[in-house]
Amino acid sequence: MKRHFNSPPGFIRAFLIALMTLALSSVHAVASNSEAAELRGQTGGRGNTLEKSDSRHWPVTPEAAEHAFEKGEIRIVSERYAGRGVTGARRLGIELPETGEELQAKWKPMPRRLDGINNSPRRELAAYQVQKLFLDSENYIVPTSSVRCIRADEFIDSKRHRTPTIPGTNCELGVLSLWLEQVKLPEPLFDEDRFAQDSVYAGYLADFNLATYLMKHKDGRRGNFLASTNDADRRVFAIDNGVAFSGILFNWFVPNWKKIRVPALRKASVDRLRKLEPKDIEPLGIVVQLEWQDHHGVQVVPPTVNIDPDDGVRSDGQTIQLGLDEDEIENLWERIEHLIEDVDDGKIKVF
Repeated sequence: MKRHFNSPPGFIRAFLIALMTLALSSVHAVASNSEAAELRGQTGGRGNTLEKSDSRHWPVTPEAAEHAFEKGEIRIVSERYAGRGVTGARRLGIELPETGEELQAKWKPMPRRLDGINNSPRRELAAYQVQKLFLDSENYIVPTSSVRCIRADEFIDSKRHRTPTIPGTNCELGVLSLWLEQVKLPEPLFDEDRFAQDSVYAGYLADFNLATYLMKHKDGRRGNFLASTNDADRRVFAIDNGVAFSGILFNWFVPNWKKIRVPALRKASVDRLRKLEPKDIEPLGIVVQLEWQDHHGVQVVPPTVNIDPDDGVRSDGQTIQLGLDEDEIENLWERIEHLIEDVDDGKIKVF
Protein backbone atom coordinates (compact mmCIF):
# COMPACT_ATOMS: atom_id res chain seq x y z
CA MET A 1 0.00 0.00 0.00
CA LYS A 2 2.09 2.87 -1.27
CA ARG A 3 1.56 6.21 0.39
CA HIS A 4 2.30 9.47 -1.36
CA PHE A 5 1.84 13.05 -0.31
CA ASN A 6 -0.23 15.00 -2.81
CA SER A 7 1.91 18.10 -2.66
CA PRO A 8 4.80 19.67 -0.75
CA PRO A 9 2.45 21.97 1.20
CA GLY A 10 0.58 18.90 2.48
CA PHE A 11 3.80 17.40 3.74
CA ILE A 12 4.83 20.65 5.42
CA ARG A 13 1.41 20.91 7.08
CA ALA A 14 1.69 17.34 8.40
CA PHE A 15 5.20 18.01 9.65
CA LEU A 16 4.15 21.16 11.51
CA ILE A 17 1.15 19.44 13.08
CA ALA A 18 3.35 16.61 14.32
CA LEU A 19 5.94 19.07 15.60
CA MET A 20 3.31 20.96 17.58
CA THR A 21 2.04 17.63 18.93
CA LEU A 22 5.48 16.78 20.29
CA ALA A 23 5.89 20.24 21.74
CA LEU A 24 2.51 20.16 23.51
CA SER A 25 3.22 16.65 24.76
CA SER A 26 6.51 17.86 26.23
CA VAL A 27 4.78 20.78 27.96
CA HIS A 28 2.27 18.43 29.61
CA ALA A 29 4.75 15.62 30.30
CA VAL A 30 5.07 16.14 34.05
CA ALA A 31 1.33 16.21 34.79
CA SER A 32 0.19 13.52 32.36
CA ASN A 33 2.97 11.04 32.88
CA SER A 34 2.94 11.35 36.66
CA GLU A 35 -0.64 10.12 36.44
CA ALA A 36 0.36 7.38 34.00
CA ALA A 37 3.24 6.24 36.20
CA GLU A 38 0.95 6.07 39.21
CA LEU A 39 -1.43 3.88 37.23
CA ARG A 40 1.42 1.64 36.13
CA GLY A 41 2.22 0.93 39.74
CA GLN A 42 -1.23 -0.61 40.29
CA THR A 43 -1.93 -4.26 39.53
CA GLY A 44 -4.98 -6.29 38.65
CA GLY A 45 -6.04 -9.62 40.12
CA ARG A 46 -4.42 -12.58 38.38
CA GLY A 47 -4.83 -16.31 38.45
CA ASN A 48 -2.13 -18.95 38.39
CA THR A 49 -2.25 -20.30 34.84
CA LEU A 50 -0.04 -18.10 32.67
CA GLU A 51 3.69 -18.47 33.10
CA LYS A 52 4.80 -15.94 35.69
CA SER A 53 7.79 -13.72 35.07
CA ASP A 54 10.78 -13.62 37.40
CA SER A 55 10.80 -9.86 36.92
CA ARG A 56 8.70 -7.84 39.36
CA HIS A 57 7.86 -5.50 36.47
CA TRP A 58 6.36 -8.12 34.13
CA PRO A 59 3.26 -9.80 35.64
CA VAL A 60 3.77 -12.68 33.17
CA THR A 61 6.64 -13.61 30.89
CA PRO A 62 6.93 -11.63 27.64
CA GLU A 63 6.33 -14.84 25.69
CA ALA A 64 3.08 -15.53 27.58
CA ALA A 65 1.93 -11.94 27.03
CA GLU A 66 2.67 -12.18 23.29
CA HIS A 67 0.52 -15.29 22.97
CA ALA A 68 -2.33 -13.84 25.03
CA PHE A 69 -2.41 -10.52 23.17
CA GLU A 70 -2.14 -11.98 19.65
CA LYS A 71 -4.00 -15.28 19.80
CA GLY A 72 -5.72 -15.68 23.15
CA GLU A 73 -9.39 -15.12 23.84
CA ILE A 74 -9.79 -11.89 25.81
CA ARG A 75 -12.56 -10.02 27.59
CA ILE A 76 -12.18 -6.32 28.44
CA VAL A 77 -13.34 -5.76 32.02
CA SER A 78 -12.23 -2.16 32.55
CA GLU A 79 -11.26 0.84 30.46
CA ARG A 80 -9.97 4.31 31.26
CA TYR A 81 -7.62 7.01 30.04
CA ALA A 82 -3.92 6.18 29.98
CA GLY A 83 -2.78 9.71 30.84
CA ARG A 84 -3.39 12.83 28.75
CA GLY A 85 -1.61 11.84 25.55
CA VAL A 86 -2.72 12.85 22.07
CA THR A 87 -2.86 9.38 20.46
CA GLY A 88 -6.04 8.20 22.21
CA ALA A 89 -4.30 5.62 24.39
CA ARG A 90 -6.49 3.76 26.91
CA ARG A 91 -5.72 1.54 29.87
CA LEU A 92 -7.57 -1.77 29.63
CA GLY A 93 -8.16 -4.48 32.18
CA ILE A 94 -8.14 -7.72 30.17
CA GLU A 95 -9.47 -11.01 31.45
CA LEU A 96 -8.47 -14.28 29.81
CA PRO A 97 -11.67 -16.36 30.05
CA GLU A 98 -9.93 -19.73 29.76
CA THR A 99 -7.78 -19.08 32.82
CA GLY A 100 -9.58 -16.33 34.74
CA GLU A 101 -6.34 -14.37 34.70
CA GLU A 102 -6.43 -10.59 34.42
CA LEU A 103 -3.74 -8.43 32.85
CA GLN A 104 -3.42 -4.67 32.49
CA ALA A 105 -2.51 -3.24 29.07
CA LYS A 106 -2.23 0.00 27.18
CA TRP A 107 -4.35 0.19 24.03
CA LYS A 108 -3.19 2.62 21.38
CA PRO A 109 -5.49 2.78 18.32
CA MET A 110 -3.77 2.78 14.94
CA PRO A 111 -4.09 5.86 12.72
CA ARG A 112 -6.36 5.46 9.69
CA ARG A 113 -3.38 5.07 7.35
CA LEU A 114 -1.86 2.55 9.79
CA ASP A 115 1.24 4.71 10.21
CA GLY A 116 1.87 8.24 11.40
CA ILE A 117 4.63 10.64 12.36
CA ASN A 118 3.86 10.50 16.09
CA ASN A 119 1.87 7.24 16.13
CA SER A 120 3.71 4.55 14.23
CA PRO A 121 2.62 1.02 15.23
CA ARG A 122 5.18 -0.61 12.92
CA ARG A 123 8.01 1.22 14.68
CA GLU A 124 6.61 0.39 18.12
CA LEU A 125 6.52 -3.29 17.18
CA ALA A 126 10.00 -3.14 15.61
CA ALA A 127 11.38 -1.59 18.81
CA TYR A 128 10.04 -4.56 20.78
CA GLN A 129 11.70 -6.98 18.33
CA VAL A 130 15.04 -5.14 18.10
CA GLN A 131 15.81 -5.66 21.79
CA LYS A 132 15.71 -9.41 21.13
CA LEU A 133 18.91 -9.05 19.10
CA PHE A 134 20.96 -8.75 22.29
CA LEU A 135 18.71 -9.32 25.32
CA ASP A 136 17.07 -12.34 26.93
CA SER A 137 13.38 -11.88 27.70
CA GLU A 138 13.89 -11.42 31.44
CA ASN A 139 15.92 -8.28 30.66
CA TYR A 140 13.62 -6.68 28.08
CA ILE A 141 13.46 -2.90 28.07
CA VAL A 142 10.44 -2.44 25.78
CA PRO A 143 7.13 -3.86 27.11
CA THR A 144 5.48 -6.69 25.19
CA SER A 145 3.54 -5.14 22.28
CA SER A 146 1.20 -6.89 19.85
CA VAL A 147 -1.40 -5.91 17.25
CA ARG A 148 -5.03 -6.84 17.67
CA CYS A 149 -8.32 -5.84 16.04
CA ILE A 150 -11.09 -5.41 18.64
CA ARG A 151 -14.78 -4.94 17.88
CA ALA A 152 -16.57 -1.91 19.34
CA ASP A 153 -18.94 -4.09 21.39
CA GLU A 154 -15.95 -5.69 23.14
CA PHE A 155 -14.92 -2.36 24.69
CA ILE A 156 -16.52 -0.89 27.81
CA ASP A 157 -16.90 2.49 26.09
CA SER A 158 -18.16 1.14 22.75
CA LYS A 159 -19.08 4.55 21.30
CA ARG A 160 -15.45 5.65 21.45
CA HIS A 161 -14.38 2.71 19.28
CA ARG A 162 -17.32 2.38 16.87
CA THR A 163 -15.49 3.51 13.71
CA PRO A 164 -13.48 0.66 12.13
CA THR A 165 -9.86 1.50 11.36
CA ILE A 166 -10.18 -0.03 7.90
CA PRO A 167 -13.44 0.67 6.02
CA GLY A 168 -15.40 -2.52 5.43
CA THR A 169 -14.08 -4.30 8.52
CA ASN A 170 -15.76 -4.57 11.91
CA CYS A 171 -13.06 -3.68 14.41
CA GLU A 172 -10.57 -1.10 15.66
CA LEU A 173 -6.93 -1.96 15.01
CA GLY A 174 -4.45 -1.05 17.70
CA VAL A 175 -1.37 -2.01 19.64
CA LEU A 176 -1.74 -3.75 23.00
CA SER A 177 1.24 -3.17 25.28
CA LEU A 178 1.70 -4.90 28.63
CA TRP A 179 1.31 -2.54 31.58
CA LEU A 180 4.48 -2.66 33.66
CA GLU A 181 4.33 -2.87 37.44
CA GLN A 182 6.36 -1.21 40.21
CA VAL A 183 7.69 1.57 37.99
CA LYS A 184 7.83 5.36 38.16
CA LEU A 185 9.11 8.34 36.22
CA PRO A 186 12.94 8.38 36.46
CA GLU A 187 14.48 11.09 38.63
CA PRO A 188 16.93 11.52 36.94
CA LEU A 189 17.13 9.10 34.02
CA PHE A 190 20.94 9.06 34.00
CA ASP A 191 23.22 9.73 36.97
CA GLU A 192 26.79 9.69 35.68
CA ASP A 193 28.36 9.43 39.13
CA ARG A 194 26.24 6.44 40.05
CA PHE A 195 27.02 4.81 36.71
CA ALA A 196 30.71 4.86 37.64
CA GLN A 197 30.11 3.40 41.10
CA ASP A 198 27.17 0.97 40.77
CA SER A 199 27.72 -1.90 38.32
CA VAL A 200 24.08 -3.11 38.48
CA TYR A 201 22.77 0.37 37.71
CA ALA A 202 25.35 0.75 34.95
CA GLY A 203 24.44 -2.58 33.34
CA TYR A 204 20.73 -1.82 33.13
CA LEU A 205 21.26 1.70 31.84
CA ALA A 206 23.87 0.58 29.31
CA ASP A 207 21.46 -1.97 27.82
CA PHE A 208 18.70 0.64 27.80
CA ASN A 209 20.94 3.03 25.85
CA LEU A 210 22.03 0.29 23.45
CA ALA A 211 18.37 -0.45 22.68
CA THR A 212 17.51 3.22 22.11
CA TYR A 213 20.61 3.60 19.93
CA LEU A 214 19.66 0.64 17.76
CA MET A 215 16.09 1.88 17.30
CA LYS A 216 17.35 5.45 16.79
CA HIS A 217 14.95 6.76 19.43
CA LYS A 218 14.19 10.41 18.74
CA ASP A 219 11.63 11.45 21.35
CA GLY A 220 13.41 11.67 24.69
CA ARG A 221 10.74 13.45 26.70
CA ARG A 222 10.56 12.31 30.27
CA GLY A 223 7.26 10.43 30.10
CA ASN A 224 8.50 8.01 27.44
CA PHE A 225 10.74 6.24 29.95
CA LEU A 226 10.10 4.57 33.30
CA ALA A 227 12.34 3.22 36.06
CA SER A 228 12.01 0.69 38.88
CA THR A 229 10.47 1.89 42.13
CA ASN A 230 13.15 -0.20 43.83
CA ASP A 231 16.13 2.13 43.55
CA ALA A 232 18.56 -0.53 44.78
CA ASP A 233 17.87 -2.60 41.64
CA ARG A 234 17.04 0.17 39.19
CA ARG A 235 15.97 -0.95 35.74
CA VAL A 236 14.94 1.48 33.00
CA PHE A 237 12.27 0.97 30.33
CA ALA A 238 11.37 2.60 27.02
CA ILE A 239 7.57 2.57 26.84
CA ASP A 240 6.87 4.82 23.84
CA ASN A 241 8.99 4.24 20.73
CA GLY A 242 6.92 5.49 17.82
CA VAL A 243 9.36 8.26 16.87
CA ALA A 244 12.27 6.02 15.93
CA PHE A 245 14.25 4.29 13.16
CA SER A 246 13.71 6.92 10.43
CA GLY A 247 12.00 10.16 9.49
CA ILE A 248 13.08 13.78 9.68
CA LEU A 249 10.98 14.57 12.75
CA PHE A 250 12.50 14.42 16.21
CA ASN A 251 11.83 16.10 19.53
CA TRP A 252 14.50 18.77 19.73
CA PHE A 253 13.10 20.19 22.98
CA VAL A 254 14.73 17.44 25.07
CA PRO A 255 17.90 15.31 25.00
CA ASN A 256 17.36 12.26 22.82
CA TRP A 257 18.79 8.77 23.20
CA LYS A 258 19.47 7.91 19.58
CA LYS A 259 23.21 8.06 20.34
CA ILE A 260 25.33 6.38 22.99
CA ARG A 261 25.23 8.67 26.03
CA VAL A 262 26.53 6.34 28.73
CA PRO A 263 30.31 6.05 29.34
CA ALA A 264 30.43 2.34 28.48
CA LEU A 265 28.35 -0.61 27.27
CA ARG A 266 28.10 -4.18 28.51
CA LYS A 267 30.59 -6.37 26.65
CA ALA A 268 28.15 -9.31 26.66
CA SER A 269 25.53 -7.26 24.82
CA VAL A 270 27.99 -6.01 22.21
CA ASP A 271 29.32 -9.53 21.70
CA ARG A 272 25.81 -10.76 20.88
CA LEU A 273 25.57 -8.09 18.20
CA ARG A 274 28.90 -9.25 16.76
CA LYS A 275 27.35 -12.64 15.95
CA LEU A 276 24.63 -11.14 13.79
CA GLU A 277 24.50 -11.23 10.00
CA PRO A 278 22.34 -9.04 7.75
CA LYS A 279 19.88 -11.90 7.27
CA ASP A 280 19.22 -11.92 11.03
CA ILE A 281 17.50 -8.52 10.92
CA GLU A 282 15.58 -9.07 7.67
CA PRO A 283 12.52 -10.39 9.58
CA LEU A 284 12.03 -6.85 10.87
CA GLY A 285 10.60 -6.15 7.43
CA ILE A 286 7.39 -7.83 8.63
CA VAL A 287 6.77 -7.28 12.34
CA VAL A 288 3.11 -8.16 11.92
CA GLN A 289 0.97 -9.56 9.13
CA LEU A 290 -2.82 -9.25 9.12
CA GLU A 291 -5.48 -10.99 7.05
CA TRP A 292 -9.20 -10.55 6.66
CA GLN A 293 -10.92 -13.84 7.49
CA ASP A 294 -14.67 -14.01 6.83
CA HIS A 295 -15.64 -15.73 10.07
CA HIS A 296 -13.02 -14.17 12.35
CA GLY A 297 -12.44 -10.64 11.04
CA VAL A 298 -8.93 -9.17 10.93
CA GLN A 299 -6.45 -11.71 12.32
CA VAL A 300 -2.70 -11.83 12.95
CA VAL A 301 -1.16 -14.55 10.75
CA PRO A 302 2.40 -15.85 10.22
CA PRO A 303 4.49 -13.65 7.90
CA THR A 304 4.87 -14.65 4.26
CA VAL A 305 6.84 -13.00 1.43
CA ASN A 306 7.41 -9.26 1.81
CA ILE A 307 4.93 -7.61 -0.57
CA ASP A 308 6.94 -4.41 -1.03
CA PRO A 309 10.24 -4.03 0.90
CA ASP A 310 10.43 -0.33 -0.04
CA ASP A 311 7.40 0.54 2.08
CA GLY A 312 6.70 0.05 5.79
CA VAL A 313 2.94 -0.45 5.28
CA ARG A 314 1.86 -2.79 2.47
CA SER A 315 -1.30 -4.45 1.25
CA ASP A 316 -2.37 -6.66 -1.63
CA GLY A 317 -6.09 -6.29 -0.90
CA GLN A 318 -6.35 -9.34 1.37
CA THR A 319 -3.17 -9.06 3.42
CA ILE A 320 -1.62 -6.16 5.32
CA GLN A 321 2.03 -6.15 6.40
CA LEU A 322 3.68 -3.70 8.79
CA GLY A 323 7.43 -3.51 9.30
CA LEU A 324 10.61 -1.60 8.73
CA ASP A 325 11.25 -0.63 5.14
CA GLU A 326 14.40 -1.60 3.27
CA ASP A 327 16.18 1.69 4.05
CA GLU A 328 15.39 1.42 7.77
CA ILE A 329 16.74 -2.13 7.91
CA GLU A 330 19.90 -1.09 6.07
CA ASN A 331 20.33 1.85 8.43
CA LEU A 332 19.94 -0.44 11.44
CA TRP A 333 22.65 -2.74 10.10
CA GLU A 334 24.96 0.23 9.55
CA ARG A 335 24.38 1.35 13.13
CA ILE A 336 25.35 -2.10 14.39
CA GLU A 337 28.52 -2.08 12.26
CA HIS A 338 29.50 1.43 13.35
CA LEU A 339 28.95 0.57 17.00
CA ILE A 340 31.22 -2.48 16.80
CA GLU A 341 33.88 -0.44 14.97
CA ASP A 342 33.74 2.23 17.68
CA VAL A 343 34.11 -0.42 20.38
CA ASP A 344 37.07 -2.01 18.59
CA ASP A 345 38.70 1.39 18.10
CA GLY A 346 38.29 2.23 21.76
CA LYS A 347 35.87 5.09 21.14
CA ILE A 348 33.19 3.28 23.14
CA LYS A 349 34.29 1.47 26.30
CA VAL A 350 32.87 -1.86 27.46
CA PHE A 351 32.70 -3.55 30.86
